[in-house]
Amino acid sequence: MAAEEELDPRLTFYLEHKDQIEEWLKLPELERMAADQFFDSLGDPMEEHSSDLAGSPVLSRNSQGRWKSLLLCRPAWLTSDAQWPLVGIGLEWHAGRTGFEQGYIGIRVEMSIDGIEPLRSAIVDGLEALAELSGFKRTPWWPSLKYMRPSKPRYWEDLDAFSTEITEAVAEHWIATWKVADKAFLEWQADRST
Repeated sequence: MAAEEELDPRLTFYLEHKDQIEEWLKLPELERMAADQFFDSLGDPMEEHSSDLAGSPVLSRNSQGRWKSLLLCRPAWLTSDAQWPLVGIGLEWHAGRTGFEQGYIGIRVEMSIDGIEPLRSAIVDGLEALAELSGFKRTPWWPSLKYMRPSKPRYWEDLDAFSTEITEAVAEHWIATWKVADKAFLEWQADRST
């Protein structure tokens, strides 16, 4: 580049604001840490809310590793074979890359357990008849999954309201699906016993 040639205006803007831009580049990591803390803080409200739900769910908290979750489950769904419940209905997020808009709710099946595919299949079959699952999709580990996007554009100004949205959405999903999950679990468990 000859000295008399002008620099690209984008480059001159960057050079003039380099320190501030580099500081801003650190903000996504700050959001991920804040979102992780926020999602983790939902455990107590979810546990309180669960005491009023049919099926007597307990809250399984997994706060170790990259994938974290708050899952409502029947006590029978907890086993010593799995770090997480075999079936859980609740919230999951990835601590290292999840912002506030990337936590999701649904039914999770612990697919790392040998012989669990029939349980997942039975849950999927049972969910087919539920009209309440509009907007939910399916993945190998999640027979129902839906990202919890904040309903307000400036949700960060009222995180308590966003917390309530998530907690209520998990409770509603429990109400709509726990019987399907429990029936599938009991049948799967009986088949494994024979």
